[in-house]
Formats: sequence, structure tokens, C-alpha cells
Amino acid sequence: TTPIEVTLSTDGSDPIYYTTDLSLVLAEDGSVQGTEYTGPITIADTTVLKFLTGTEGNYSGEQSEGYVFNNTPIRAEWSRSGHGDVAAEAWRHWDEDGEVPSRCAKCHGPQGNDDPAPDVGFLEFLATGDNTLASPLPLGLDCVSCHQTFPTVYSNLAKFGLPNGGLEPVAFPSTEQVSLYGPSNICMVCHQGRQSGKDVQDRIDADDGAGPYGFLNIHYYAAAASAFGSETWGGYEYPGEEYRPRNTFPSHPDSFSTCVGCHMTNAEGGEMHTWEPAVDTCISCHGGTSFETLGGTPIQSKANIDILTEELYAAIQAYAIANPDLPPIEYNPDRYPYWFDDEGGRYEFDATLLPAAYNYQVALKDPAGFVHNGTYLQQLLNDSIVDLGGTPSVAVIGRDDLTIDGADIGSASKTQQWQISAHAAADTEPFRHWDEDYEPDGYTPSGISGSCTRCHSTPGFEEYAMGDPTTSTPPTTTVDCWSCHNNFDLYSNAETRWDDLTTNPALEDVVFPSGLTASFDNASNICMGCHQGRSSKVQVDDATPNSTVQSPADYDSYNFINIHYYAAGATLFGTDVKGGYEYDGNVYRGQNTFVGLHVDAATGRDLVDCVGCHMNSSLAQNPPNADDTKKHTFLPAVEDCNQCHSGQEFQDLSGSPSDNFREIGILKEDLLAAIQDYALNGLPQASGVFYNGSSYPYWFFEGGPPAYPNRYVDFDFDMLTAAFNFVTADKDPGGYMHNGGYIEQLLFDSICLMGGTPRVVTVPGRPGTCPVVAP
Repeated sequence: TTPIEVTLSTDGSDPIYYTTDLSLVLAEDGSVQGTEYTGPITIADTTVLKFLTGTEGNYSGEQSEGYVFNNTPIRAEWSRSGHGDVAAEAWRHWDEDGEVPSRCAKCHGPQGNDDPAPDVGFLEFLATGDNTLASPLPLGLDCVSCHQTFPTVYSNLAKFGLPNGGLEPVAFPSTEQVSLYGPSNICMVCHQGRQSGKDVQDRIDADDGAGPYGFLNIHYYAAAASAFGSETWGGYEYPGEEYRPRNTFPSHPDSFSTCVGCHMTNAEGGEMHTWEPAVDTCISCHGGTSFETLGGTPIQSKANIDILTEELYAAIQAYAIANPDLPPIEYNPDRYPYWFDDEGGRYEFDATLLPAAYNYQVALKDPAGFVHNGTYLQQLLNDSIVDLGGTPSVAVIGRDDLTIDGADIGSASKTQQWQISAHAAADTEPFRHWDEDYEPDGYTPSGISGSCTRCHSTPGFEEYAMGDPTTSTPPTTTVDCWSCHNNFDLYSNAETRWDDLTTNPALEDVVFPSGLTASFDNASNICMGCHQGRSSKVQVDDATPNSTVQSPADYDSYNFINIHYYAAGATLFGTDVKGGYEYDGNVYRGQNTFVGLHVDAATGRDLVDCVGCHMNSSLAQNPPNADDTKKHTFLPAVEDCNQCHSGQEFQDLSGSPSDNFREIGILKEDLLAAIQDYALNGLPQASGVFYNGSSYPYWFFEGGPPAYPNRYVDFDFDMLTAAFNFVTADKDPGGYMHNGGYIEQLLFDSICLMGGTPRVVTVPGRPGTCPVVAP
């Protein structure tokens, strides 16, 4: 490449200016998007590059951090950012080559200037999901990369989204695909690293662990890999361990929980294109004086990561010394590939040391990882130390006694407890179900439908609680803090939505799918807002026959109707809300009030509602631990029951719990057998059926797979009611505690209707044998 013409000049501070007429990068409408040049040129610490900034005319004398610009505020902001630090290694690495090779062009190459301009660099990747072309030498990350389409390239998913584009969803090095459903995806495309924990495992598996192996480097500032945690496998995750998925920033509003939200909308001084978050906004809730000293989770994560990083480095060196087949090892942060032997050569790892060294680098190369997802990084470091034979000195959530049922979980913060609860399981079906749903155009994400947002997103539950219609929203939250709490700043005000029924009227008397209402007259109503199911006897009675023409004898046949999942509130209140299908003429149990010693003012025991059981401490402690009375794991403590019921597991508790658990299991077996027999012998013509509780809609034609196209559609009405009750029992695994008598009654009556014989003869309010009143 021919070197560019340069002119040297100096001013009073003796900076060196390279000045040249640079080529303009033009948009399709002819507007200037930026500049490009073709080196090589030599860049020194005192170098200042002078170039056009999107407008014609003379250069001004205004200087900003060593650069000379026209009076364009956004460019002045940009120049102070890493994106505009044109003298940095990220942009100067290829000067001697004259171009950025295709393998690096995605994040380090500017858009070209042909007419019409082909997509190269970042834009080529966004449009095709790949980079095949080399790029010109960069002057930072220029405007056109993010703003080829106004306001951003995310506005043009027709070009940059599915089926070929790389912007929605975003594929990570692990091949996993995720999205933040907005312009933050632009950031994620580059801030994801270039390797993953899966790559490390693949390297080891390729020769069955024989080794030796060169170092695999995640790359730099892989903030998105940290933020998405186990969903994108940025770190090396040890088999058998569970890792924290994405950080939804649960106590933050949506505007402060994404790349754009924190780094642009909330930028220091409102200067969005410095990408420097405003720490004062965080301090207003967390306290402290810097990101590193923010109270609560940030400062705890920062301290733990610092300690664990040091301990992992010591463990790596100790492992190498103890292994006679390995030389001593040292880390040099300023020299690639960072790990060297005692003679200065590139280190060759064995299959144990490579994952640990990789995780060390993962933590080190995201200096803000303690904010992005501190728990995930702590888990990676902890497990690496343990695998090398070391013992971490700090407790890590999700490990040892800080597991969901661990002995010390009560000492963890509420945020830490929540992180390992099902409410925070961002990688599971209740929160990921909609990731692959798109509008008819095939590239615009549909988001969570308005009918589902109430219980599968925080904004949706807020709308429901406030009595507003629920609307579609992107699947970016879980059951975050502000689902249940009124304030984002929980340090100053931890009141729940129940504490403000004027704002949250839907929680005063909770309406169930049957149209009936129930209330605990306390914050447990928040739980019932979702744990009530979506169907009831009313919806089953209103079912419309499907259009299938049965042959040889036609009859009204139905598709399955599903109560939904974990409908504990519907079980607990029984016939008061008619969650199950109740047969006319039979009497059913109402609310389980948990009679006996479930309430004890002297000890604070209040084991009669959702909060009392699922957010209580183990009151078996004497005296009860007042600091551990609102556990945010939402996991009941069996010790709370042991004053009256012996047993180490809930299903083994003496008395009604174990009796109900055993009897419900038997009745479910009886009902499933009765339904299957009815399908062959009770319908106008035989139509075999089987049940698979892991695949929707659960009932399938015999002989086919448990997949939606093979869903069972031959229910007659009686069979439909029985199948509904079977799933009502099956989808509330705690039903034997919530209201075992009610579940047993539903199952018993359904068995009788199907012509079966219940093996349990002690169902409350039922004779020892059929028949009972049923249609």
C-alpha cells in the first residue's frame, strides 16, 4: 500500500500532527459518515491525527484529547472513548500490513468507500454473519458502523437480521444465540470475545486430553460474555456445576440494564458517545464513591473476584510446580499470549491447567466483570481453584454451603439468594420460550405476548398489579425485584406492592381464572397473582369441540386444555376458586388453613401462606434468627415442620404430608391407567394415548413421538375433564402440601368417571369405592 502524504507541524506543546486529505465514507444518500485512510503510518504517543469529521470546510483550532476537530460535540465525545482512541493497539495493530484481515475486520475494520460501498468489516458481518473481505486501516470505530441506518443499524433488521444477518439474534463464539432486543445487540457483536469455554473443551476432547495445548484467549473486554454467563459459555464451565445465567440487573429499571442503557443513556455528563457510565446514578442507591466501592453486590463481587483471581494465579503456579511434566508458569499481562514458562517461551498446558488459565484470563480481561455478572466470574474462579486442588478463601453463591438448600444460605444477601432461585433462572423455559418468536416478516422479534407477560416478565406483572392491560414486551427480565417491590432503591424502601394497594389494586382480592377471588390479606397475594394457573373448571366447561371428523363414528372431540404450571394458589384454595375440574354433585375441600401449630406468635411461626412457608427462616433455631426470616430462595425449610412432623424431606414428613404424597402418587398412576384404558375401550372408537410431562401439550397419540404435531385431539368431554385433573395434580408437585385432600378428591372422581378403580380408600369425603356422582 502506498503511504499517505503527511505534513508535520508543531505548536507550543510540541505535538506532532499528521494532516492529510482523507477519503470520505459516504452513505447511500451521499451524507458523510466518516473518513478512512490507507497506511502505513507510524503512530507514537505524541501523535495527533487530523481528519474530516463529517462536514466540509476548514479545520478548527479546537483540540480534544490531542485530536483536532471541527466543532462537532459527538466527535469530541467519541475522541475521548476507546472507540475513538485511534492511536491504541486495537486500531494500529495492522499498520505494517496495510489492511485489516477478514478474521479481525468484524470489530477492527472500518467501512470501505467504494461507490456503491460494499459491506466490509462490521457491516459485512452484520449483513451476512461472516467476514470474507479485508478492511481498510481504521481510525477507530467510526459512526457508519452503528449508524449506517438511522437511528442505528438495529433499525434495519431486514438487512442485518434473520435469515442471514448477525444482529438479531447475536451468535457468540460458543454458537449460542442471545439477544437484548434492541441496539445493545450492536455492542454485543464485538464485546463477546473470540473464544468460549466450549472451545477449550473441544480442544481437549480432540485428543482425549493428551495435550499439550497452546493457550486459548477469550480476547478483550468481553463484557457481553460475562453478562450472559452460562447462556453463552464465555468461561470454562466445569462438568456437574451450575453457573449463573444472564444478569438481568433485577433491581434496576429497564433503562439501566443494557449496554446502551448504562453506557449511553446513563452516560457521564450526558455525553453518550464517551460510553462512560455515570457512577453518580448508581451511588444514589448503592452509596460509595466509585464503581468499585458501590454498596451491596458490586463491592462484594469486586472484593471476591480480586481475592479469587490472586488465589487462582497462586493455584496455577502451585499446580505447575507440583507436576513434574510441566515447567514453572508465569503470567505477563503486556505480552501475548500472556502465559510463559521459566525460559520465556509460550507455555504448553495440560488438560487440567488449560481451563484454569483460560478462566483466569476471562476474569482479568473484563475489568468491569464484577458489575456485568460478578457471580458468574466468581463461580468460574472458585471452580478453577478447586479443580487444581486449592481451597478458595471466600464463599461463593451457588457453591458449598451457599447452595439453595445449603447450611449457610441464610447468611447470603437477598440478591444472592434470589440469584439461585427459579425466579432468577433466566436461561429456563419460563423466560426463554419466546426467543425464537418473530413477526410474519421473519426478522422482527415478537416478544412475549400480552397474554403471557403478566407472569413471565417484570414489566408485565407491574401492569397486572396496577390493574392495567398487560402488553407485549421483550423477554429481557425474569421475576426481578420490582415485580414484587414498589421501589428500585430497595436500600431506602423495600416495601412490597401489597403495601401500596392504591397503586396495585389487582392484588387486594386476587381474581382466579374461574372468576372467583381469594385473598390471604397479606403479601402472599403477590405470589397468587401468578401461581394460580390459567384455566379452571370454567374454561373446561366452555371448551369448544375441535373440527376433527371422527371415523367411523363421529363425536364431539376436544383438544387438551392445560391448567398451566405450579398453580399452588389454585390448589391451596381448592373449591373456593375451582382450579380443578369439579364434578357436579360432589363436595370438594376449600382453602387449606393449615390447622394446628402452624401459627405460633411466640416463635414467629406463620406457616399458613406463601410468604410464611417459602420466605421463612428455619424457626427450629433457638432463638430464631431474625436476620434470616425472608429467604429469597423461595425454598421452604423442612426444619420449620419438624417440631410436629418428623422426617428429613417434605414428602417424608410424618402424618398428612407423607400420606398425601404417597396417596396422590398412587391415584395419579390409577388415573393415567384409567384414561389410557378409556381411550381404547370407552371412546366410540379406539384411539390410544400416552402422557409425557416434559413436552407440551403432554398428551400424544400412541405410537408417535411426544411432539406437538402428534398431539392428542381425540378427547371426548369426560376424558378431557379427567386429563385436565391429572395435569392439575402433576403440575403442582407441592400439591400434597398445599391441599392434598383436594387433589385426591379430583383424582378419585376422575378415576371413577373413566371406569377405573382407585386403590386409595381414604380420600376425604369419598366412599371406599366407586361410584361417586359424576356426569
